Amino acid sequence: VFVYVRRGGIIGRANEIPRYCDLNSVVARISTGARTDGSAILAQQTQVGAESMVGASTQLRERCSVKRSVVGAHCNIGKDVKIVNSVIMDHVTIGDGVKLESCIVCKLASVGNNAQLKGCEVGPRVAVPDDSSFKNTPVTEDSDLLDDGMNTEFR
Repeated sequence: VFVYVRRGGIIGRANEIPRYCDLNSVVARISTGARTDGSAILAQQTQVGAESMVGASTQLRERCSVKRSVVGAHCNIGKDVKIVNSVIMDHVTIGDGVKLESCIVCKLASVGNNAQLKGCEVGPRVAVPDDSSFKNTPVTEDSDLLDDGMNTEFR
């Protein structure tokens, strides 16, 4: 990961998904603005770590945990969700009981209830089915994994 901080901006380069997540964590850590936008709604027992950011009009339901992650604007995050070292872009819906670690979820995507993803990139407008488990794989609308209803084992 390469990060160059200059007055008025930040430049960074990452060539792997985990490094991209690390880069976003660096941005969250050195940002001088509010970590959680004033229009975001955080339910009771929801935790947003110091190295995380939550965008405008995003809603996090009960018992969510966001650590070392960036959650974009206008997202809807379900109950009992754990997001670690991940980037959730704008207008994403995440169901109840989801676990995301070192993932990038692109705009307008949705992740079904109780899905578990680690080291994955979910493409724009992709709907990850309920109870899915994926590890270290791109999840796109062209993915055979989604078409066949098959999942890679999560460990």
